[in-house]
Amino acid sequence: AYKRISETPSSEIRQKWEPILQLNEFSAVPLVWIIRSLSKLLLTLKSDSNSTTLGLTATAIGIQQEQFSSIINNISGIICTCPSNWSEQYRFNIRESLIISQLVEHPQQVFFVEEAIASLLGELEGANGEIVKLVNDENSAPIVTSDSQLLGNTLVITIVRIKNYITEMALVDLPEDKQDLSHNEFMLHGFTCGGKAMEQDIITQLLLPSKWRKSRNPKSNDADSENNPLHWKPNIPGLDQIRFSSLGLEQLELPRAGEPDISQRISLQQRLESSPLGKALLDAAIALKLILQHQESFTIELADQRWELQRRDLESQVFVHFVRRINRELNKLLVARGIPTEAINQIVLCGGVSSLSAISRWLQQKLPSAKII
Repeated sequence: AYKRISETPSSEIRQKWEPILQLNEFSAVPLVWIIRSLSKLLLTLKSDSNSTTLGLTATAIGIQQEQFSSIINNISGIICTCPSNWSEQYRFNIRESLIISQLVEHPQQVFFVEEAIASLLGELEGANGEIVKLVNDENSAPIVTSDSQLLGNTLVITIVRIKNYITEMALVDLPEDKQDLSHNEFMLHGFTCGGKAMEQDIITQLLLPSKWRKSRNPKSNDADSENNPLHWKPNIPGLDQIRFSSLGLEQLELPRAGEPDISQRISLQQRLESSPLGKALLDAAIALKLILQHQESFTIELADQRWELQRRDLESQVFVHFVRRINRELNKLLVARGIPTEAINQIVLCGGVSSLSAISRWLQQKLPSAKII
C-alpha cells in the first residue's frame, strides 16, 4: 500500500508518498511515481491522448494499424514474466500499472510466468502440434530454434541483465504429450548472479585495481587512439577533466566476484549511477565484456586512466568466478531433483550473457551428453 503523509516544518505543510525508492546517492522517488510512469508508458499501446509519452507509438509487424488498435482494445489477458523468487508485492505493482493503463479491467486478467518457464515455452510446439511463426516481408520463420521435439529431463538457464543480478534455472521432465505438462512439474531456482553483477565484477576486478591501470595525460589528443578500433573512449563529454579517484570506490565495501553480496552491490550501483564518470565506467564494463569475446586485447581510456586488457584477464578474473557460482547452484538443483548430470537430455540457454564462450565450454564439460539450445 502507498501512504501520503504530511510533514509540518515550521508553518509549511508538505505532503510526500511512501515507500521511497532510492535511485542513486542523490535521487529518490516515491514508488507510486514509478507505478504511474509505467502505466503511462503502457497507455501508449492504446494511442491514448491522455498519455504523456506522445513521442511513442505502438505498431505490429504484419498487422495494419486499425487491426492492431482493435486487438489492443480487446485484450482478454496479459502474461508477464518475473523471477521465481520475487515477492508478491512486485507482482502487485506490475498488475496495478496494467490496470491503471486500462489494457485490462480486472486483476484476474493478469498472469505471471517465471522467467525460466517462459524461456522454455518459447521452444515448445503447441499441445496439439501448432507451430508459432513470425511473419516478415520476405518469409515466415518458426519461433523455436530446435529442429527436434524436446523430451525428457530438460535444464533451462536464463541469465538476465536487465533484471539486476538474477540468474534463473529450471529442471523439468518433459512428457511426449505436452498437455500433461503442469507448473508442478518444474523445479525452479533463482539466485543472485546475472549480467549486471558480472559488469560490476569487471569494474571491481579489472578497472578499479591499480594493477591493471596506469595514468595518462587527459589533455593529450592521440590521433591513433581516436581512430583505432581496439581503443574505447566514452561518449560522455567532460570526463577528461575528472580524476578517476573522485569516484571514491575504495571507500565502499565492494562485492566479491561471483558472490551475491546484495547490499554491497546495491551500494556500488548507486555510487556508479550518481555521477557521469560512474556511468561511463558501467558503459566501459559492458563494452569490455562484449568486445573481448571477439578480440584478444582491448584498450580503454577514461578520465585520467588507461587500461590495456587481454581476453585472458577477463576470463581469469571475472568469468571463472561467474562459472563457479553457476556450477554450485546447478549442483544444488540437481541434488534437490535427485538426478545425475548424465540424465539431462537438453539445455535451453537464454539471455545475452548465456552466449559467453566460457558458459558454453563449462556446460559441454559438465553435461557432455546434453544438447545445448
